[in-house]
Amino acid sequence: YYNHDVTVNINITDSNLLSQSILLDNNPAVSVVQVSAEGSHVLKVSAVDKAGNTVSYQYTFCIDKTLPIVYVEGAVNGGTYVKPVIKVKIFEENIYTAGSSITINSNQYIGTLLAGTNEHNESFLFCDITNITMPGAYTLSYLIKDLAGNSVNAELSFNVTDFNPAENLITYASYNTGTKLDKAGGSKDDETPIQLITGDGYLTNCIRPGNNGMDEGALYSSENNIFDSKGTLSVWLKPDWNNPGSDEHYIFSLKNSKDASLSVYSICGYVSANGTVFSIKNKNNTEFTIETEKEKPGNERWYYPKTWTHLVFTWDFSAGKMAVYINGAKAGEKIITGEERNNSKKLWVGAGRWGGFDMSEFKSFKGRVDELGIYSYYMNENEAYGLYTVSRK
Repeated sequence: YYNHDVTVNINITDSNLLSQSILLDNNPAVSVVQVSAEGSHVLKVSAVDKAGNTVSYQYTFCIDKTLPIVYVEGAVNGGTYVKPVIKVKIFEENIYTAGSSITINSNQYIGTLLAGTNEHNESFLFCDITNITMPGAYTLSYLIKDLAGNSVNAELSFNVTDFNPAENLITYASYNTGTKLDKAGGSKDDETPIQLITGDGYLTNCIRPGNNGMDEGALYSSENNIFDSKGTLSVWLKPDWNNPGSDEHYIFSLKNSKDASLSVYSICGYVSANGTVFSIKNKNNTEFTIETEKEKPGNERWYYPKTWTHLVFTWDFSAGKMAVYINGAKAGEKIITGEERNNSKKLWVGAGRWGGFDMSEFKSFKGRVDELGIYSYYMNENEAYGLYTVSRK
């Protein structure tokens, strides 16, 4: 292996030489061969004398003048994380592992490299580092060498911190049968008491039977505990169906009146054939929508029957952003503009509007809901992952 151009001098001596052949990559060559092209090369030399004696020689070599390429995902220099998941990717066909290293605070990971292929069918080596859980300062360093002597090295420092999901929590509902919604703060005006539901400690089917066969969801006032300007709503869900089909199964809906129609909302989240849908309307009624199946087709579908899944919906008008996280991973994000409505005081859980209307307008979530959390700030990716890990069912 060489990381520079190669010049090969070939000397064939015999007083009775009859013929000779010099081939480079099966092409005729002269006695002085200059090679600059990167890649593997084969030099073949043969000679025959007048007595019929023959000799042949084959030499294989590789010219590699390209530096290894290394990507670090899941951490950046100066970042702070909760239980980070770090992936180191190496694009180098001729890696010299004995002379390479990947360390975090002296812990070596070069021996954990595995082979992978990306969406462009490019091969690479990678290691997943998931055991960094203790709070503290960390430094990731790597030195990657190839067999030709090319090398790259770098390091980045980051911090790991504890994530306390109770911080900035202003409403928390663990749906225990026989009790009302237990709020950590905010209004106690619970218009549809949670004690009316039945189930195994969860908000079962998100409904209770209403008059004339209609359904009612869990509704409570949100004067002091959720705002359409900025916040986060997290929840665990367990669908009772195999596929939502064309139906819309509402997880939550924030609006200014319990009697407002399905389309009159500030913020809502539901499940449909387009995956998890997160929709926000600004003061001018401009709608911003994330549909996870369109964001990453087939990759973010979570509606498996009888399986608990964690969802995080987060928004911030002042920062102009909204995002959805599924089981701690970002499933979609979008820029939002304009001003918030700032008049939404009623939060539906498990339905699109008040019961007693046409069922096509109600669209209750068929399944179980538990551990509803409302936060006063925009939650980033590491916090969403931390919330998922600490509350995993």
